[in-house]
Amino acid sequence: MPAARLQTREPYRRSSMRKLLAFIGATIGGYIGWYIGALVGFMTAFIISTIFSGVGMYVAYRVAQNYE
Repeated sequence: MPAARLQTREPYRRSSMRKLLAFIGATIGGYIGWYIGALVGFMTAFIISTIFSGVGMYVAYRVAQNYE
């Protein structure tokens, strides 16, 4: 594979790794939020799960940036 073509694929791999880690972070964050919110009620679990999913995505995205 030519070197020029290999260089163009590298940012794509970084981007896909960031997306994968963000997905994993959102899943873990959502689960933790649901577990905490379920102690109060269903709607509280839903709202806190949504918030924690966003936090998990942010943290995972930042971790992926530090690995680049």
